[in-house]
Amino acid sequence: MEPGGLSTHLSNPYTFPAKLWFLVNTPEITAIIWNNVGNGILIDKALLETQVLSPTSDTLRGLSKFKGIKFLSFIRQLHHYGFKKVKPVRVTSNCVHHFFQPYFKKDHPELLPEVKRKVCQRTRSRPAPYSNSYNVTTMQYVVQQPHGGKILSFLCSEEEPFLVSREGR
Repeated sequence: MEPGGLSTHLSNPYTFPAKLWFLVNTPEITAIIWNNVGNGILIDKALLETQVLSPTSDTLRGLSKFKGIKFLSFIRQLHHYGFKKVKPVRVTSNCVHHFFQPYFKKDHPELLPEVKRKVCQRTRSRPAPYSNSYNVTTMQYVVQQPHGGKILSFLCSEEEPFLVSREGR
Protein backbone atom coordinates (compact mmCIF):
# COMPACT_ATOMS: atom_id res chain seq x y z
CA MET A 1 0.00 0.00 0.00
CA GLU A 2 1.17 3.52 -0.78
CA PRO A 3 2.15 5.85 2.10
CA GLY A 4 -0.81 7.80 3.43
CA GLY A 5 -3.45 5.44 1.95
CA LEU A 6 -3.20 7.01 -1.49
CA SER A 7 -4.24 4.00 -3.56
CA THR A 8 -7.88 4.19 -2.46
CA HIS A 9 -8.26 7.87 -3.38
CA LEU A 10 -6.74 8.20 -6.85
CA SER A 11 -7.56 6.45 -10.06
CA ASN A 12 -4.14 7.27 -11.54
CA PRO A 13 -1.13 7.01 -9.18
CA TYR A 14 1.18 8.36 -11.91
CA THR A 15 -0.12 11.94 -11.81
CA PHE A 16 2.03 14.70 -10.35
CA PRO A 17 -0.13 15.16 -7.21
CA ALA A 18 -0.06 11.41 -6.49
CA LYS A 19 3.72 11.23 -6.87
CA LEU A 20 4.13 14.31 -4.67
CA TRP A 21 1.82 12.81 -2.03
CA PHE A 22 3.90 9.63 -2.05
CA LEU A 23 7.14 11.60 -1.56
CA VAL A 24 5.90 13.88 1.20
CA ASN A 25 4.58 10.87 3.13
CA THR A 26 7.72 8.73 2.71
CA PRO A 27 9.91 9.01 5.82
CA GLU A 28 13.13 8.27 3.88
CA ILE A 29 12.61 11.39 1.74
CA THR A 30 13.46 14.46 3.83
CA ALA A 31 13.61 16.91 0.93
CA ILE A 32 9.82 17.41 0.93
CA ILE A 33 8.04 17.55 4.28
CA TRP A 34 4.74 18.84 5.65
CA ASN A 35 4.77 22.19 7.41
CA ASN A 36 3.87 22.24 11.12
CA VAL A 37 0.16 22.74 10.45
CA GLY A 38 -0.05 20.13 7.68
CA ASN A 39 -1.58 22.45 5.10
CA GLY A 40 1.58 23.11 3.08
CA ILE A 41 4.86 21.53 2.07
CA LEU A 42 8.44 22.61 2.64
CA ILE A 43 10.92 21.79 -0.11
CA ASP A 44 14.66 21.91 0.46
CA LYS A 45 16.20 22.54 -2.96
CA ALA A 46 19.58 20.92 -2.28
CA LEU A 47 18.04 17.81 -0.72
CA LEU A 48 15.43 17.55 -3.48
CA GLU A 49 18.14 17.49 -6.11
CA THR A 50 20.13 14.74 -4.33
CA GLN A 51 17.24 12.64 -3.00
CA VAL A 52 14.56 12.93 -5.65
CA LEU A 53 15.72 14.45 -8.94
CA SER A 54 19.16 12.75 -9.03
CA PRO A 55 19.03 10.08 -6.32
CA THR A 56 22.41 8.93 -5.02
CA SER A 57 21.60 5.68 -3.20
CA ASP A 58 19.77 2.52 -4.30
CA THR A 59 17.07 3.09 -1.70
CA LEU A 60 16.40 6.61 -2.92
CA ARG A 61 16.46 5.50 -6.58
CA GLY A 62 13.67 3.07 -5.78
CA LEU A 63 11.59 5.74 -4.07
CA SER A 64 12.15 8.60 -6.51
CA LYS A 65 9.26 9.37 -8.81
CA PHE A 66 10.83 12.37 -10.58
CA LYS A 67 14.18 11.13 -11.86
CA GLY A 68 15.79 13.15 -14.61
CA ILE A 69 13.98 16.47 -14.30
CA LYS A 70 15.39 19.80 -13.16
CA PHE A 71 14.41 21.72 -10.05
CA LEU A 72 12.75 24.54 -12.02
CA SER A 73 10.66 22.02 -13.96
CA PHE A 74 9.52 20.53 -10.67
CA ILE A 75 8.54 24.00 -9.39
CA ARG A 76 6.75 24.73 -12.68
CA GLN A 77 4.69 21.56 -12.17
CA LEU A 78 3.74 22.75 -8.69
CA HIS A 79 2.47 26.02 -10.18
CA HIS A 80 0.54 24.15 -12.90
CA TYR A 81 -1.32 22.26 -10.16
CA GLY A 82 -2.26 25.40 -8.23
CA PHE A 83 0.49 25.41 -5.61
CA LYS A 84 1.35 28.92 -4.45
CA LYS A 85 4.67 29.86 -2.93
CA VAL A 86 4.35 31.36 0.54
CA LYS A 87 6.99 32.72 2.86
CA PRO A 88 8.12 30.15 5.45
CA VAL A 89 7.80 31.14 9.09
CA ARG A 90 11.21 29.90 10.29
CA VAL A 91 13.85 28.83 7.82
CA THR A 92 17.51 28.10 8.42
CA SER A 93 18.40 28.26 4.73
CA ASN A 94 17.38 30.31 1.71
CA CYS A 95 17.00 27.12 -0.31
CA VAL A 96 13.81 26.05 1.50
CA HIS A 97 10.59 26.81 -0.36
CA HIS A 98 7.11 26.72 1.19
CA PHE A 99 4.13 25.88 -1.02
CA PHE A 100 0.40 25.80 -0.31
CA GLN A 101 -2.45 24.22 -2.25
CA PRO A 102 -5.94 24.24 -0.66
CA TYR A 103 -6.61 20.57 -1.51
CA PHE A 104 -3.17 19.18 -0.65
CA LYS A 105 -3.39 18.57 3.10
CA LYS A 106 -1.76 16.14 5.49
CA ASP A 107 -4.00 13.19 6.48
CA HIS A 108 -6.56 14.10 3.77
CA PRO A 109 -5.78 11.99 0.68
CA GLU A 110 -9.48 12.11 -0.23
CA LEU A 111 -8.90 15.72 -1.39
CA LEU A 112 -6.24 14.74 -3.96
CA PRO A 113 -8.68 14.33 -6.88
CA GLU A 114 -9.40 18.06 -6.46
CA VAL A 115 -5.74 18.94 -7.15
CA LYS A 116 -6.07 19.47 -10.89
CA ARG A 117 -3.82 20.89 -13.55
CA LYS A 118 -4.78 24.40 -14.62
CA VAL A 119 -5.98 24.75 -18.19
CA CYS A 120 -4.26 27.44 -20.22
CA GLN A 121 -6.76 29.93 -21.63
CA ARG A 122 -4.61 30.63 -24.70
CA THR A 123 -5.20 27.18 -26.19
CA ARG A 124 -8.80 27.86 -27.17
CA SER A 125 -9.52 27.28 -30.82
CA ARG A 126 -10.48 30.08 -33.17
CA PRO A 127 -12.93 29.81 -36.01
CA ALA A 128 -11.39 29.50 -39.44
CA PRO A 129 -10.82 32.95 -41.00
CA TYR A 130 -12.83 32.05 -44.11
CA SER A 131 -15.83 30.40 -42.47
CA ASN A 132 -19.32 31.84 -42.86
CA SER A 133 -19.61 32.52 -39.15
CA TYR A 134 -16.67 34.90 -39.28
CA ASN A 135 -17.38 38.47 -40.34
CA VAL A 136 -14.40 39.16 -42.62
CA THR A 137 -13.59 42.20 -44.72
CA THR A 138 -10.49 42.88 -46.81
CA MET A 139 -8.55 46.12 -46.55
CA GLN A 140 -5.41 47.18 -48.36
CA TYR A 141 -2.80 49.57 -47.04
CA VAL A 142 -0.01 51.14 -49.03
CA VAL A 143 3.22 51.59 -47.11
CA GLN A 144 5.29 54.42 -48.55
CA GLN A 145 8.97 53.72 -49.07
CA PRO A 146 11.62 55.92 -50.77
CA HIS A 147 11.71 53.75 -53.93
CA GLY A 148 8.08 52.82 -54.22
CA GLY A 149 5.39 51.36 -52.06
CA LYS A 150 4.31 47.92 -50.91
CA ILE A 151 0.73 46.80 -50.75
CA LEU A 152 -0.17 44.93 -47.61
CA SER A 153 -3.45 43.02 -47.56
CA PHE A 154 -5.20 42.35 -44.28
CA LEU A 155 -8.22 40.30 -43.37
CA CYS A 156 -9.97 42.18 -40.61
CA SER A 157 -12.61 40.84 -38.31
CA GLU A 158 -14.35 42.15 -35.26
CA GLU A 159 -11.70 40.42 -33.12
CA GLU A 160 -8.36 41.07 -34.80
CA PRO A 161 -6.66 41.57 -38.18
CA PHE A 162 -4.79 38.81 -39.99
CA LEU A 163 -1.98 39.59 -42.41
CA VAL A 164 -2.76 37.70 -45.61
CA SER A 165 -0.10 38.68 -48.10
CA ARG A 166 2.58 41.18 -48.96
CA GLU A 167 2.85 42.24 -52.53
CA GLY A 168 5.79 44.34 -53.72
CA ARG A 169 5.39 47.06 -56.33
